[in-house]
Amino acid sequence: MNLSPYSKDYLNILARRGSIPAFKLKRNWLVSKEALESYIRSHKK
Repeated sequence: MNLSPYSKDYLNILARRGSIPAFKLKRNWLVSKEALESYIRSHKK
């Protein structure tokens, strides 16, 4: 299930930069659904 219009690579970059709240679990960045929805709303054209 894909909740985002962004690719997983782009979300990975956002997480590493601190542009979206996320935490790392082993090798994967995890982002809450609420944080992702908030980011999408704030960056709509």
